[in-house]
Amino acid sequence: VRVQTVLPGAVATPIWRQNHPIPAPANALPPERVADLILFMLALPPDTQILAPAIVPFPASNP
Repeated sequence: VRVQTVLPGAVATPIWRQNHPIPAPANALPPERVADLILFMLALPPDTQILAPAIVPFPASNP
């Protein structure tokens, strides 16, 4: 059994419409980018792992 984690930044999903009054960031990632990373991680050989990948939009917004 192999366990991986993914640490996404803001992702453009419908949850932002439910979180009033918090607006979605202008540069939120499309969900497909996170899915692409997960597919890449699943395709890695069994003897390889990626530790805590953070995936954020570029350029990252400043808090």
